[in-house]
Amino acid sequence: MSASPEAIEVLGGAPLLRAFGDADLRALCTLLKPRTLEAGEVLFRQGSLGDDMVIVAEGSLVVLREVEGEASVEFATVRPGEVVGEMACLDPSARSATVSALEPTSLYTLDRRALDTMRANAPSLMAAFLDGVTRALTARLRAVDTRIQRAAAPAAAPPPEGALSLAGRRPYHSPLHLAALKGFETYTSQELERLEWLGSRCALSAGTLLCREGDPGDSCFILARGRVDVIKRVARGTRHVATLDSGAIVGQMSLVDQVPRSASVVAREEVLCLILTRETFRRALLEGEPLAIKLLGQVAVAGVRQLRLANGHLMALERQVRSAGSVSPEEIPFGQAGAPPAAATTAVESVESDASRAHLEVALGEWSVPLADVS
Repeated sequence: MSASPEAIEVLGGAPLLRAFGDADLRALCTLLKPRTLEAGEVLFRQGSLGDDMVIVAEGSLVVLREVEGEASVEFATVRPGEVVGEMACLDPSARSATVSALEPTSLYTLDRRALDTMRANAPSLMAAFLDGVTRALTARLRAVDTRIQRAAAPAAAPPPEGALSLAGRRPYHSPLHLAALKGFETYTSQELERLEWLGSRCALSAGTLLCREGDPGDSCFILARGRVDVIKRVARGTRHVATLDSGAIVGQMSLVDQVPRSASVVAREEVLCLILTRETFRRALLEGEPLAIKLLGQVAVAGVRQLRLANGHLMALERQVRSAGSVSPEEIPFGQAGAPPAAATTAVESVESDASRAHLEVALGEWSVPLADVS
């Protein structure tokens, strides 16, 4: 597609592409494909497989959630400059909503193949794209998390004085052998050496705190050996939410945004880990380092999958309270990400169990925490 002034104006106004400069937008145009829809024509069909995203240039789209045995629920309208389907572009999956044109509509599409081309030939462009997607993701997660916190009553108990300590941390000077960890199999030996060079190796004694709930997040922890416990404050004290094993990346969201920690994480036994600060990671990303781009892509996919699972739990709760179905977050137009539907609010407010609420709230901020056990 040619980089016309009209296309540059539309793309430059898309919140997802806010970090793109003019040169980036012109380069992006070469990867996009124009498409037009007639009024009523379907773009995505719920349940169909998809790996592309679209940016609306002119016209508008409607997002419909089809619930078996019920009338379709209109969820959102996608207007010029807004994006839909970007999560499927990163992590292909079945569409969770039907999207169609409200009027004659012009679109720009980006599919998985174009994304692979971007990754191979334009690393700085890929870095900016992943940065925009992960920021959108954290915004959506924060919005849902806020609803959960509002539903929590009474207030969570304060942490016990002196119960958690950093005193057991000490430098570790030997290699961590990250290649043996699940999730790092696709990294080259050079990339893993570079990752260890960018981070700092650390050993923690049993009972030592990795991070404290409520503190600003400024780093993530890659567990190389040993297990950690994830602990959440609840109304009646604290609750053990999960135990994470080697290979987990704790605090992934901190690489993208300085959000407060959603839980405290404590070494269950002797732990070896790599600490990577957001400042160091962002510097490598801005320089277009392939390692940083690969790690951010891994983090983004983890967030996408966690958000899909969380939405599944919210939708189940919605059915319990006979509320309207909600759309999966990956189909929410980026420009509307900060405003969860009223149905989701009703669903969250219906959560009565401290355990379920604590688990879901932690998992929205800590993507290594599994959601399969939430009831």
